[in-house]
Amino acid sequence: MKDHYSDKTNTARAGGRASKRAGLAALIMACLLALSACGESYIEGGSQGKSPQETKQSEAESKQGGAEANSPGSGDKSAEGSGAGEAAQDGTGQAEQSGAGEAEAGDDSTVDTEPHSEPVAMYVEAPEGYFESALFIGDSRCEGLRRYGGIEGADWFTDVGLTVFEADEKELETEDKGTVTLPQILDAGSYDSIYICLGINELGFGTDAISGAFAELISTIEEKQPGAVIYLLANLHVTKERSESDPVFNNENIEQLNTAISLLADFDRVYYLDANPLFDDAEGNMDKEYSFDNTHLYAKHYAAWTEFLRTHAANREGRSL
Repeated sequence: MKDHYSDKTNTARAGGRASKRAGLAALIMACLLALSACGESYIEGGSQGKSPQETKQSEAESKQGGAEANSPGSGDKSAEGSGAGEAAQDGTGQAEQSGAGEAEAGDDSTVDTEPHSEPVAMYVEAPEGYFESALFIGDSRCEGLRRYGGIEGADWFTDVGLTVFEADEKELETEDKGTVTLPQILDAGSYDSIYICLGINELGFGTDAISGAFAELISTIEEKQPGAVIYLLANLHVTKERSESDPVFNNENIEQLNTAISLLADFDRVYYLDANPLFDDAEGNMDKEYSFDNTHLYAKHYAAWTEFLRTHAANREGRSL
């Protein structure tokens, strides 16, 4: 005789197992449907093989020209509060919890939360009295700057026709130092800024030779004035009329020389300053209205050059000097 209690128990157990299997099957089916939906979203987003975070990064990079998608302000918007509070963005892009819950990232990617500082400006406006510790070395254009530029307190080693080849040997008559050579001035003085305005008279000697002479002059100055900042001033262009008629003193040759001079600047102790945009026309020639002889500036325009130099003093913050 069968045990009816046992039969009922076995039947109940079998029914329970069937119910568990059915529940498990339903759970598996739900997971499969969820995975299928995720796969479709990847395809619709055009990001096969990428995670949602990678897709956001790709979209941000395409909109911002290659900028990092996770930089402060770009926003990983997948962070949500796990409690009652919400994640708030602070000024640096870091997520802060405004309630009791913690902010959770939507995935495991790392978000840059460090504050980004502004780049340090290369040039600053010079303080009052800045030129009192400056020395200018140059030719006739620099002589015009001395006479008409309104620069006060500086020392000058300038002469019409002066070249870089003779700058460290030639004796010149100065206003307050008598007849001296450049090495003598460098040995006797102490300068924070030294400006070199040479090169136009050297055209025709070859760019390599001129550049080599510049390098030697820079070395001499660095040796005798190790604390000074050296500024290499671009040679001003000539007018279109002269440039098109002169086989030597033309703007093509001037630009070739200026390029060679600029390569000597390391923008740490030696800087290159180009004031040509102040005086050029739309074609890159000196505008005729600024020059009386197609080469030199009218006296009234040297003040603009001075102002350019005053507002382009090297920012020494964080540099070697």
